[in-house]
Amino acid sequence: MATANPYRANLLQNRRDYDDESGHRKTPHQNSPLARNSAAMSEDQTTAGPQPQHVTSQQTELTAGTAGQNDGRPLQGNAGQNNSQQQDADANMASGSLMEVTKDLPAFEFPDPMDQSTQPALREENPHLQKSQRWPAPTTTPANWTTPFTQAIWPHAVFPMESLLRNVSDKHWEDIHNDQVETLLAVCFDTGPANNAKYPDQVKNLLNVLETLKEDLEKMHEGEAGYTAVDGTIDAELAEPKRKSEGDKEMRPFNSPWIVILKIAHAKVWNFLVHRQTLAWDRALTAHFITLDPSVKSWVIMHLQCNAVRGTDAAKARLLGSIKGILWQDKVYHKIVDIITSPLAEFEGSLDECVFESTKTFDLVYVSYAVKSGEKEGKLIKLYILMGKPLMNDPDLHKRWIEAIRKANLRVGIQTIRTKEVYTICDWCKLPMHPTEGCEYLTFNDWYGLRQQDNPMRGQPSTRGGQSTGRRQGGTSGRGPRGGSWGNRFNSLEM
Repeated sequence: MATANPYRANLLQNRRDYDDESGHRKTPHQNSPLARNSAAMSEDQTTAGPQPQHVTSQQTELTAGTAGQNDGRPLQGNAGQNNSQQQDADANMASGSLMEVTKDLPAFEFPDPMDQSTQPALREENPHLQKSQRWPAPTTTPANWTTPFTQAIWPHAVFPMESLLRNVSDKHWEDIHNDQVETLLAVCFDTGPANNAKYPDQVKNLLNVLETLKEDLEKMHEGEAGYTAVDGTIDAELAEPKRKSEGDKEMRPFNSPWIVILKIAHAKVWNFLVHRQTLAWDRALTAHFITLDPSVKSWVIMHLQCNAVRGTDAAKARLLGSIKGILWQDKVYHKIVDIITSPLAEFEGSLDECVFESTKTFDLVYVSYAVKSGEKEGKLIKLYILMGKPLMNDPDLHKRWIEAIRKANLRVGIQTIRTKEVYTICDWCKLPMHPTEGCEYLTFNDWYGLRQQDNPMRGQPSTRGGQSTGRRQGGTSGRGPRGGSWGNRFNSLEM
């Protein structure tokens, strides 16, 4: 049996690591994942024994001499000797060898960023643009419920796993990850310490309505041949925050944790809640029902404001094209994309091509609302939400990617695009696609849930639980002529 080539698995995934802004770099940059991988492989080979037969010692020597010592430039000296060595190396070079990845990749030309003939890529996968009940109903339902609730097709409630489990005490982890009984998480509207104090019996009331819901679903199957009622228990527990000994520094973003941990042994009840997603019984009890899915990621990047923001397709196309065109030429954005995509097999081609691919899913959602409290009461706020599919699962790298976009010199025409966060999340539903004043859920017909006048934060800005993460202006941390330097942006991306 042939021995697997240890170089191929690592280096074919990093072939584009040899390209810089010009598309022709021959050696990995200082902080490249490939640079670290190559060093690690060298150490492994000294202890793992002889190299594979099709990677000769002469070839390894030549590679180290040309790429390592001379930074990818031709060796100086006797031309005939160099040509002979090169011919020998070409003859011995096997598929997947170190020399293979140093070949020049074809030049990539960016398209016209203003060409909006095609929709943003993977738009159907954007979770923020989806709705609830995206698949057929899992079970028959009664015409009349014992405890009625608002029935509608809702905006998709997108909660990444790290948001759901943020600041959850360690004592809950065993219950959450116990596979013997399916775990479902309930996120009540307006959840948080203030709401928990206002409604101390909320978890008990939630259990009661879920029990009546289970009975209603079971009645639909009474009299069916061969049907046996399921004795499925439902348990619920309000998640407690971490103690200081567990790492809580009394800085709880958005007053988290928000979740009620549900253990539902009744499959029909579990499937029904996941399918309906959001149930509003009354003003004191409205909740999302969310599964723990590590694949769910937020596509929200940042807010955009400028005079060019309009609720028209033409304004959207112009703004989106301007952002893409600027990022395609931005050196810092090139660097962070290089760092992120070098070890990923799905990103192939030159660095320019990977930068282009990283923006293909970019999309804009227009948001307009009137401020109902605070100093700006009555003012009409207009903004775009820039969205795009995350490039990786690593939260730290994802944060660096977003910062590189936020701090770029974004303009449309002569106007500077402001990227300061306008609002954090909706206080009611905990979702980022609208502010508290414009909560979409409260506008549905036959809404049984809470009302805007129930907002305990009236008279205060809608930024409860967090501060703006937009870029600061001026001082030494700005960019360009406003303060600081491009070097600051580069240094912040060092790995």
